[in-house]
Amino acid sequence: MKLICYPNHEIELLEILKNYMDIDIVLVEKGMNYEGLAYLFDKEHIHELIQYLEKLKSERNIVGYKHKRMYLISIDDIEYIEGFSKECYIHTLDDEYQSEYKLYELEEMLQGTSFIRISKSILVNLCFIDYILTEANTKYGLYMKSHMKLTLNRKYVLAFKQKIGKRGK
Repeated sequence: MKLICYPNHEIELLEILKNYMDIDIVLVEKGMNYEGLAYLFDKEHIHELIQYLEKLKSERNIVGYKHKRMYLISIDDIEYIEGFSKECYIHTLDDEYQSEYKLYELEEMLQGTSFIRISKSILVNLCFIDYILTEANTKYGLYMKSHMKLTLNRKYVLAFKQKIGKRGK
């Protein structure tokens, strides 16, 4: 979180907002100058900001199932998500969970995050990619921090390059 506010409000606001520091958002207090995408707030209506941040924080979790138990998985812990016909699996560095959602539903839920589709059956969290190697037929090998290798299929290369900020083609 990036906070742009009046200097005399900063300490108080940082204390109020300390539980939301891990959210990727720019907060701008009304009256401050900022060019870019941000959430504009008024200190007098801080409760509305807190409600919004709570909603954002709760949306950062996905329910997964393992051994008939339900787990709340932070999207920041998910390395990749794999879909097989009607089943979908969530992979973290340590575990695998089954999802009640289909891959396209998870893709919609994760829009605006660090996830991107790399093949017909895989969504990957860009934060877990260790390095990328060019392969034959305009495909790329994505080598994950878990030492897993995933393949970026050519149909998804342009969108992937745009997401990571690399020039197309």
